[in-house]
Amino acid sequence: MRRASWHRDQDSVVGQLAEWEVWVELVVQSHGRLHVFLPLLDRGIDALIHRIEDGSWFPVQVKGRSQLRNGSLQIVAPAASLVDPDALLLGVALEDDHVGPFVLVITEGDFKRIANRSHVRGKPTFWAQVSLVPGRTSRWAQYVFPRQQLADALLAGIKPKFKVSPPPRIRGAIARATGFRGEVEVTRRLADVDELTIFRAFPDLETAEVVVLHEKSRQVLGIQVKTIGVDRQHPEGTIDIDVASFRPSATTWVVGVAWDRAVRRFRDECLVIPSLDVNRIVAPYRGHLRFPFFPDSPRKWGRLTPYRRPLADLGILMAAELFRISR
Repeated sequence: MRRASWHRDQDSVVGQLAEWEVWVELVVQSHGRLHVFLPLLDRGIDALIHRIEDGSWFPVQVKGRSQLRNGSLQIVAPAASLVDPDALLLGVALEDDHVGPFVLVITEGDFKRIANRSHVRGKPTFWAQVSLVPGRTSRWAQYVFPRQQLADALLAGIKPKFKVSPPPRIRGAIARATGFRGEVEVTRRLADVDELTIFRAFPDLETAEVVVLHEKSRQVLGIQVKTIGVDRQHPEGTIDIDVASFRPSATTWVVGVAWDRAVRRFRDECLVIPSLDVNRIVAPYRGHLRFPFFPDSPRKWGRLTPYRRPLADLGILMAAELFRISR
């Protein structure tokens, strides 16, 4: 049974449905080689796509419509929303409840170069009519792909690295709750810095659990959060990293935080470690990287000393690193 047509007052629903349909297509078509991270605060970027093989990050905006006009997709974008020339703009039309047979994949820079310019309510705006009819001559033709090639457009010919991953280690309920608490705390500290936009994985498939995009430098860092539980009788815990799912890179960091079970708050000190440095701290053993973390340790020096930081400064530290790598 064919679904009733969408109404104009349902544009926000159409936009959300188009986004979710695109995320599903990317994950399914790439067989997990593309990971989707969704923003916790909407600042114009609908998602960050992580290409696993080479660690590349792609900011993405999705422009969805419920129907075509004479085979063309109408796209209207305020100039203020197109701030990153390297970000991808994906244009899709829905057929019933699914993405139609052809999609637009173009960088914001190329879209601005080709699209028409005008003003809407006094604000500069870009608009375009993109033909999605196969074989029709159009200046957009080189950026239009069959839906089945959507993931290929982002994979850009990079060959997959086939790897059989072991089943995930099942943690107890208390460990899961403590880990979740740590992720939320790290997210809260990052949110203290206005220049950072925070993303979470959908689905959670990889090393990075929290990702930050610097709004000015447009640089991206992924963060794996490790949470230990401590109290007066147990002043230290073990940071445990599963080697099978750990992919160290220049754009991934490990942050360790300590939850004090007795007073039910986080300790003031955390670990901030570039993922490429982890192997320098400890050698792998039986598929794991394990090392003790004694927060607020009275010891003056140790292998973790260069990575000890005040938890209150975490957001500022990440923002400074994102600015540094942009120079």
